[in-house]
Amino acid sequence: MSLGRPVVLRGEIGGSVVLVGGHVDLEGRIRRNLILLGADATLRGNARLDGDLLVVGGLVAFETGATAEASVGGQIRSVAALEAAYLAELRTSPLRAAAVSPLLLSFRLLVLLGWLVAGMALLRFAPRRLSRAAAAAPGHLGFLGLLGAAAVLTGALLCAFVLTVLPAAGAFTILGGVVVLLLVAKAFGLSVLFLLLGRRLAHSARRGTAFFGDPAALSIGLVVLGAVSLAPIAGVVVWSAASLVAVGLALQGLLLGRDALLAPERAVSDAA
Repeated sequence: MSLGRPVVLRGEIGGSVVLVGGHVDLEGRIRRNLILLGADATLRGNARLDGDLLVVGGLVAFETGATAEASVGGQIRSVAALEAAYLAELRTSPLRAAAVSPLLLSFRLLVLLGWLVAGMALLRFAPRRLSRAAAAAPGHLGFLGLLGAAAVLTGALLCAFVLTVLPAAGAFTILGGVVVLLLVAKAFGLSVLFLLLGRRLAHSARRGTAFFGDPAALSIGLVVLGAVSLAPIAGVVVWSAASLVAVGLALQGLLLGRDALLAPERAVSDAA
Protein backbone atom coordinates (compact mmCIF):
# COMPACT_ATOMS: atom_id res chain seq x y z
CA MET A 1 0.00 0.00 0.00
CA SER A 2 1.22 3.50 -0.85
CA LEU A 3 -0.05 6.85 0.42
CA GLY A 4 0.24 10.00 -1.70
CA ARG A 5 3.51 9.35 -3.53
CA PRO A 6 4.60 8.17 -7.00
CA VAL A 7 5.41 4.47 -7.31
CA VAL A 8 7.04 2.39 -10.03
CA LEU A 9 6.21 -1.32 -9.91
CA ARG A 10 8.52 -3.73 -11.69
CA GLY A 11 8.90 -7.47 -11.46
CA GLU A 12 6.14 -9.63 -9.95
CA ILE A 13 3.94 -8.86 -6.94
CA GLY A 14 2.03 -11.76 -5.42
CA GLY A 15 -0.71 -9.82 -3.61
CA SER A 16 -2.89 -6.78 -4.23
CA VAL A 17 -1.66 -3.20 -4.52
CA VAL A 18 -3.58 -0.25 -3.02
CA LEU A 19 -2.77 3.38 -3.80
CA VAL A 20 -4.28 6.29 -1.86
CA GLY A 21 -3.35 9.41 -3.84
CA GLY A 22 -0.25 9.66 -6.00
CA HIS A 23 0.54 7.83 -9.22
CA VAL A 24 1.72 4.34 -10.09
CA ASP A 25 3.62 3.18 -13.17
CA LEU A 26 3.05 -0.55 -13.62
CA GLU A 27 5.78 -2.18 -15.65
CA GLY A 28 5.64 -5.69 -14.18
CA ARG A 29 2.94 -8.09 -13.00
CA ILE A 30 0.40 -7.98 -10.16
CA ARG A 31 -1.15 -11.38 -9.46
CA ARG A 32 -4.19 -10.00 -7.62
CA ASN A 33 -5.92 -6.61 -7.71
CA LEU A 34 -4.89 -2.99 -8.27
CA ILE A 35 -7.00 -0.52 -6.26
CA LEU A 36 -6.73 3.23 -6.84
CA LEU A 37 -8.36 5.61 -4.35
CA GLY A 38 -7.90 9.13 -5.66
CA ALA A 39 -4.81 7.95 -7.51
CA ASP A 40 -3.75 7.52 -11.16
CA ALA A 41 -2.05 4.62 -12.91
CA THR A 42 -0.22 4.01 -16.18
CA LEU A 43 0.22 0.47 -17.50
CA ARG A 44 3.38 0.38 -19.58
CA GLY A 45 4.89 -2.09 -22.00
CA ASN A 46 3.90 -5.67 -21.17
CA ALA A 47 2.46 -4.86 -17.75
CA ARG A 48 0.01 -7.48 -16.56
CA LEU A 49 -2.70 -7.38 -13.92
CA ASP A 50 -4.22 -10.79 -13.19
CA GLY A 51 -7.06 -9.53 -10.98
CA ASP A 52 -9.45 -6.59 -11.05
CA LEU A 53 -8.67 -2.92 -11.52
CA LEU A 54 -10.76 -0.68 -9.24
CA VAL A 55 -10.57 3.09 -9.80
CA VAL A 56 -12.29 5.52 -7.41
CA GLY A 57 -11.57 9.16 -8.17
CA GLY A 58 -8.58 8.56 -10.43
CA LEU A 59 -7.50 7.90 -14.01
CA VAL A 60 -5.93 4.92 -15.76
CA ALA A 61 -3.86 5.11 -18.96
CA PHE A 62 -2.47 2.35 -21.14
CA GLU A 63 0.81 3.05 -22.91
CA THR A 64 0.43 2.86 -26.65
CA GLY A 65 3.03 1.64 -29.11
CA ALA A 66 4.07 -1.24 -31.28
CA THR A 67 5.45 -3.26 -28.34
CA ALA A 68 2.89 -2.23 -25.73
CA GLU A 69 0.71 -5.18 -24.72
CA ALA A 70 -0.46 -4.32 -21.21
CA SER A 71 -3.42 -6.43 -20.07
CA VAL A 72 -5.95 -6.73 -17.26
CA GLY A 73 -7.15 -10.26 -16.56
CA GLY A 74 -10.13 -9.32 -14.41
CA GLN A 75 -12.68 -6.52 -14.59
CA ILE A 76 -12.02 -2.80 -14.81
CA ARG A 77 -14.33 -0.97 -12.43
CA SER A 78 -14.31 2.83 -12.47
CA VAL A 79 -16.52 4.95 -10.24
CA ALA A 80 -16.64 7.81 -12.74
CA ALA A 81 -19.98 9.19 -11.56
CA LEU A 82 -18.73 9.41 -7.97
CA GLU A 83 -15.59 11.17 -9.14
CA ALA A 84 -17.60 13.70 -11.16
CA ALA A 85 -19.90 14.38 -8.22
CA TYR A 86 -16.95 14.80 -5.87
CA LEU A 87 -15.17 17.19 -8.19
CA ALA A 88 -18.30 19.25 -8.75
CA GLU A 89 -19.23 19.29 -5.07
CA LEU A 90 -15.83 19.97 -3.55
CA ARG A 91 -12.93 20.68 -5.85
CA THR A 92 -14.26 22.72 -8.75
CA SER A 93 -16.30 25.86 -9.26
CA PRO A 94 -18.91 26.30 -11.99
CA LEU A 95 -17.92 29.97 -12.26
CA ARG A 96 -14.85 30.44 -14.40
CA ALA A 97 -13.08 33.44 -15.85
CA ALA A 98 -13.95 32.60 -19.46
CA ALA A 99 -17.33 30.93 -19.23
CA VAL A 100 -20.01 29.64 -16.94
CA SER A 101 -21.09 26.00 -17.15
CA PRO A 102 -24.90 25.95 -16.73
CA LEU A 103 -24.96 22.19 -16.13
CA LEU A 104 -22.27 22.30 -13.44
CA LEU A 105 -23.84 25.37 -11.84
CA SER A 106 -27.22 23.62 -11.74
CA PHE A 107 -25.66 20.54 -10.17
CA ARG A 108 -23.85 22.66 -7.58
CA LEU A 109 -27.06 24.49 -6.66
CA LEU A 110 -28.88 21.16 -6.41
CA VAL A 111 -26.22 19.89 -4.00
CA LEU A 112 -26.55 23.04 -1.89
CA LEU A 113 -30.31 22.50 -1.82
CA GLY A 114 -29.66 18.98 -0.57
CA TRP A 115 -27.50 20.32 2.27
CA LEU A 116 -30.28 22.77 3.13
CA VAL A 117 -32.88 19.99 3.30
CA ALA A 118 -30.55 17.89 5.46
CA GLY A 119 -29.90 20.84 7.76
CA MET A 120 -33.60 21.63 8.19
CA ALA A 121 -34.31 17.98 8.96
CA LEU A 122 -31.60 17.93 11.63
CA LEU A 123 -32.90 21.21 13.03
CA ARG A 124 -36.36 19.67 13.22
CA PHE A 125 -35.42 16.35 14.84
CA ALA A 126 -32.21 17.16 16.76
CA PRO A 127 -32.31 20.90 17.53
CA ARG A 128 -30.58 20.68 20.92
CA ARG A 129 -27.63 18.66 19.67
CA LEU A 130 -27.21 21.01 16.71
CA SER A 131 -27.40 24.05 18.97
CA ARG A 132 -24.90 22.62 21.48
CA ALA A 133 -22.42 21.86 18.70
CA ALA A 134 -22.78 25.40 17.31
CA ALA A 135 -22.26 26.92 20.76
CA ALA A 136 -19.10 24.86 21.37
CA ALA A 137 -17.52 25.44 17.93
CA PRO A 138 -16.19 29.05 18.15
CA GLY A 139 -12.49 29.16 18.96
CA HIS A 140 -11.89 25.53 18.00
CA LEU A 141 -12.36 25.53 14.23
CA GLY A 142 -8.67 24.89 13.52
CA PHE A 143 -8.60 21.89 15.83
CA LEU A 144 -11.89 20.62 14.41
CA GLY A 145 -10.46 20.86 10.88
CA LEU A 146 -7.48 18.73 11.91
CA LEU A 147 -9.83 16.27 13.62
CA GLY A 148 -11.94 16.04 10.47
CA ALA A 149 -8.87 15.53 8.28
CA ALA A 150 -7.70 12.74 10.58
CA ALA A 151 -11.14 11.08 10.38
CA VAL A 152 -11.24 11.27 6.56
CA LEU A 153 -7.69 9.90 6.29
CA THR A 154 -8.54 7.10 8.71
CA GLY A 155 -11.59 6.22 6.61
CA ALA A 156 -9.51 6.15 3.42
CA LEU A 157 -6.85 3.93 5.02
CA LEU A 158 -9.52 1.61 6.44
CA CYS A 159 -11.11 1.27 2.99
CA ALA A 160 -7.71 0.57 1.46
CA PHE A 161 -7.02 -2.10 4.08
CA VAL A 162 -10.31 -3.94 3.73
CA LEU A 163 -10.12 -3.83 -0.06
CA THR A 164 -6.74 -5.52 0.22
CA VAL A 165 -7.51 -8.28 2.72
CA LEU A 166 -11.24 -9.04 2.34
CA PRO A 167 -13.26 -10.58 -0.49
CA ALA A 168 -14.88 -8.09 -2.86
CA ALA A 169 -18.43 -8.42 -1.46
CA GLY A 170 -17.45 -7.76 2.14
CA ALA A 171 -14.95 -5.06 1.23
CA PHE A 172 -17.48 -3.08 -0.81
CA THR A 173 -20.02 -3.37 2.01
CA ILE A 174 -17.56 -1.84 4.46
CA LEU A 175 -16.52 0.76 1.87
CA GLY A 176 -20.16 1.79 1.41
CA GLY A 177 -20.65 2.00 5.17
CA VAL A 178 -17.62 4.27 5.59
CA VAL A 179 -18.84 6.55 2.78
CA VAL A 180 -22.33 6.78 4.32
CA LEU A 181 -20.90 7.58 7.76
CA LEU A 182 -18.70 10.34 6.33
CA LEU A 183 -21.65 11.81 4.41
CA VAL A 184 -23.84 11.78 7.52
CA ALA A 185 -21.03 13.38 9.53
CA LYS A 186 -20.53 16.03 6.86
CA ALA A 187 -24.27 16.78 6.72
CA PHE A 188 -24.40 17.29 10.49
CA GLY A 189 -21.21 19.37 10.58
CA LEU A 190 -22.19 21.60 7.66
CA SER A 191 -25.55 22.21 9.31
CA VAL A 192 -23.70 23.34 12.44
CA LEU A 193 -21.46 25.64 10.37
CA PHE A 194 -24.45 27.13 8.54
CA LEU A 195 -26.23 27.70 11.85
CA LEU A 196 -23.15 29.25 13.48
CA LEU A 197 -22.48 31.60 10.57
CA GLY A 198 -26.16 32.55 10.23
CA ARG A 199 -26.44 33.35 13.93
CA ARG A 200 -23.44 35.66 13.67
CA LEU A 201 -24.90 37.49 10.68
CA ALA A 202 -28.48 37.72 12.00
CA HIS A 203 -27.72 38.29 15.70
CA SER A 204 -29.53 41.64 15.67
CA ALA A 205 -32.69 40.34 13.97
CA ARG A 206 -35.87 41.14 15.90
CA ARG A 207 -38.46 38.55 16.88
CA GLY A 208 -41.18 38.24 14.29
CA THR A 209 -38.99 39.21 11.33
CA ALA A 210 -38.01 36.82 8.55
CA PHE A 211 -34.40 36.68 9.78
CA PHE A 212 -35.19 35.66 13.36
CA GLY A 213 -34.73 32.09 14.59
CA ASP A 214 -32.49 29.12 13.83
CA PRO A 215 -34.19 28.06 10.55
CA ALA A 216 -33.51 31.51 9.13
CA ALA A 217 -29.98 31.50 10.53
CA LEU A 218 -29.23 28.12 8.96
CA SER A 219 -30.55 29.33 5.60
CA ILE A 220 -28.50 32.53 5.76
CA GLY A 221 -25.35 30.64 6.63
CA LEU A 222 -25.87 28.23 3.74
CA VAL A 223 -26.48 31.05 1.25
CA VAL A 224 -23.32 32.89 2.32
CA LEU A 225 -21.04 29.85 2.47
CA GLY A 226 -22.58 28.42 -0.70
CA ALA A 227 -22.01 31.68 -2.56
CA VAL A 228 -18.36 31.71 -1.48
CA SER A 229 -17.97 28.10 -2.64
CA LEU A 230 -18.87 29.16 -6.18
CA ALA A 231 -15.78 31.37 -6.45
CA PRO A 232 -13.14 29.91 -8.83
CA ILE A 233 -10.21 29.82 -6.38
CA ALA A 234 -11.35 30.86 -2.92
CA GLY A 235 -14.37 28.58 -3.15
CA VAL A 236 -12.21 25.48 -3.48
CA VAL A 237 -10.21 26.33 -0.37
CA VAL A 238 -13.17 27.49 1.72
CA TRP A 239 -15.45 24.55 0.89
CA SER A 240 -12.67 22.01 1.36
CA ALA A 241 -11.82 23.49 4.77
CA ALA A 242 -15.52 23.65 5.68
CA SER A 243 -15.96 19.99 4.77
CA LEU A 244 -13.09 18.92 7.04
CA VAL A 245 -14.32 21.15 9.88
CA ALA A 246 -17.80 19.67 9.37
CA VAL A 247 -16.55 16.14 9.98
CA GLY A 248 -14.70 17.35 13.07
CA LEU A 249 -17.87 19.08 14.29
CA ALA A 250 -19.81 15.84 13.86
CA LEU A 251 -17.30 13.99 16.04
CA GLN A 252 -17.48 16.75 18.64
CA GLY A 253 -21.28 16.67 18.46
CA LEU A 254 -21.20 12.92 19.09
CA LEU A 255 -19.12 13.48 22.23
CA LEU A 256 -21.42 16.28 23.38
CA GLY A 257 -24.43 14.02 22.90
CA ARG A 258 -22.76 11.27 24.94
CA ASP A 259 -21.98 13.71 27.75
CA ALA A 260 -25.61 14.82 27.75
CA LEU A 261 -26.75 11.22 28.09
CA LEU A 262 -24.36 10.64 31.01
CA ALA A 263 -25.35 13.86 32.79
CA PRO A 264 -28.43 12.39 34.62
CA GLU A 265 -26.37 9.43 35.84
CA ARG A 266 -23.69 11.80 37.19
CA ALA A 267 -26.35 13.89 38.92
CA VAL A 268 -27.79 10.81 40.66
CA SER A 269 -24.29 9.71 41.66
CA ASP A 270 -23.45 13.14 43.13
CA ALA A 271 -26.73 13.24 45.04
CA ALA A 272 -26.01 9.83 46.57
